[in-house]
Amino acid sequence: MEKIKKSNLLVLMLVFIDQFSKIIVNTFLKNNSFRIFGGKIGFDLYLNKDYMSVFNHDLNLNLSMFTLIIINIFILVFLVTSYTYVLKNKGLNNLLRILLLISIAGAICSLIDKIFWGGSLDFIVFFGYIIDLKDIMLYIGLVLFYIIYLFKYEIKKIDLNEIQSLSIKGYFQYLRNIF
Repeated sequence: MEKIKKSNLLVLMLVFIDQFSKIIVNTFLKNNSFRIFGGKIGFDLYLNKDYMSVFNHDLNLNLSMFTLIIINIFILVFLVTSYTYVLKNKGLNNLLRILLLISIAGAICSLIDKIFWGGSLDFIVFFGYIIDLKDIMLYIGLVLFYIIYLFKYEIKKIDLNEIQSLSIKGYFQYLRNIF
């Protein structure tokens, strides 16, 4: 139970930081922008209503806001149930669990953006992309989770006892029990 409280606190802090930064930027820095290093790094406020997800930006699926919200909810449910399943079975190490929590916070921020901002309020210029803290959370959380998981458990095959209790079948049984 203590781990759940700490987990919730971390997620809430990350969501607060993301949303508070957007409120500050939107309120006080709306008409400001700058770029350095040949325009590769900087600040530029942009309300992204067109390409709010990888589905529209990278895959050009042109999904509606409603569809993106439904997908976001499914991803969030998957991440939260995966985290609680891993925690219940004492699987994975602390770093991987923290990376999952960072991803959960990013998914919550993404949902808040779609519902309350009407899009993603991006303001960090990073090598031609305008992103926000939520994007950083999602990429760091999911990409590092996958890299570390593959390296530690699949390539090096160390600490396999951390994942022996985890399985796809066990996850679906867990879902059936909570729903």
